[in-house]
Amino acid sequence: MNSSQETIPIRPFLLGIASEADACRVEEAILNGDLDTASLANSEDELIDDYCTGRLSAEERRAYIANFLVTADRQQRHEFGIALIDYARKQSSDDALSIRRLEEPRRLTFIPSWRRVASFAAAVSVLLAALTSYEYTMLRRAEQLAAESRNEVARLQAAVASGADIVSRPNERSGNSTGDKQVLAYGMPVVDFSSSTRSVSPIILRISTNITFVKIKVSLAGPPSVKYREVVLTQGGTQVLAQEFSAANVCTSGACTSVVPASALPPGVYHFKLDEASSEGGFRELIDQVFRVER
Repeated sequence: MNSSQETIPIRPFLLGIASEADACRVEEAILNGDLDTASLANSEDELIDDYCTGRLSAEERRAYIANFLVTADRQQRHEFGIALIDYARKQSSDDALSIRRLEEPRRLTFIPSWRRVASFAAAVSVLLAALTSYEYTMLRRAEQLAAESRNEVARLQAAVASGADIVSRPNERSGNSTGDKQVLAYGMPVVDFSSSTRSVSPIILRISTNITFVKIKVSLAGPPSVKYREVVLTQGGTQVLAQEFSAANVCTSGACTSVVPASALPPGVYHFKLDEASSEGGFRELIDQVFRVER
């Protein structure tokens, strides 16, 4: 991670506890190419390591479980880290026990049983095989993501430089005559919600394997409110995205955008809710939409 990326609050963004301003900084860094995919993946790995070794605060641990472990990929890496640390601790305990036995009075030699030696050798073999497979998989994944990221960043920077908005387009090659609201984009899929309060049928968002980020665009009707709150939930109620933003974040076209990592949206049905600040000091529902992710 270079010096400019060190100032970007990536960890609070991944944990879902970033302030409105910090979340906007991270999203702008992604769109402008200041934050690449490899740096984001490294930050995820460091966060998993800190959780497994107990270096997170109580608030961070709660956010880690509630907001970070929402994808199968992160859950697998989390389980691998836990298993690796448990194995290392067990081996350290066994080694300490062996040293104490060697230091016992009137004990001249210490000969481990063949069962223990065989178990240890088998465990080491399994661990080495798992590490080799994991490192190979991660290396291939990093190479693929790096190549895809270069192409994606180039497309995004070209669009930003020309002042063009990367908008969703219907799938012209689809032969579906039912009028599904399928959303595609050049470089980054965009799911665009209208200002209607509730959708009748779910919007379909197809995410290909080479997509790293997804943009959520909300078109707002009428004068902007003082403050908004948006939440993305899975069908089971797990929170994927939650943030608040002021009217200053709504562009002159009457729309606002959020950037979500594609890894946080595995196949399934999701609820998108947008609330606006009420005069009583709370929030009232403005948009409640359903969309389905397909891969």
